[in-house]
Amino acid sequence: MDYADPQSAWFGDGATAEVIGASQGAAGILGRSTMTESRLRNAVAIGRAGSKWYEAPGRLGMVSPDRKSGYQILLGFADYGKRVVDAALSDAGLSSSDVTFFGCHQAQIWQRRVAQRYCGLDAARALDTFDWAGNLTSANLPLVLEVAQRGGVLRDGDVVALYGGGAGVTVSGLIAKWGR
Repeated sequence: MDYADPQSAWFGDGATAEVIGASQGAAGILGRSTMTESRLRNAVAIGRAGSKWYEAPGRLGMVSPDRKSGYQILLGFADYGKRVVDAALSDAGLSSSDVTFFGCHQAQIWQRRVAQRYCGLDAARALDTFDWAGNLTSANLPLVLEVAQRGGVLRDGDVVALYGGGAGVTVSGLIAKWGR
């Protein structure tokens, strides 16, 4: 994005990769859940205001064809998280009291704290990266996991709850036992 665009602070420039494979012992995915709220699909897009992205020359930017949907996504962030985290916990046969680490998509500085509290995961450890990395979209969760593990906040044997999503709205919750 153009740095002069007021929305550019929402988007960092980063990439991550995670290699997931067989683990020794009980580590691995325990439960998962995904939901889509397709009525909000026009909240955010990459393009050019007033034209299709391929019709006019110039730099692409973030546009909001339906700003009301964008507000609904922002305001519904904790609600969506609770739905998918609760469903993933149910899929795993666990409760919120079993979770020892919470990782969350961080598109705003407040989102992890609000989602964690609303999901009933106040006792779980967590880590924020937004203040120094910004919104790295799909790279947020792998970054949180890596930084938390390197810093000793995330440890082998932890029951991890993850919540992430993107514009559109598609959100997912995942419960895993962390370890090698």
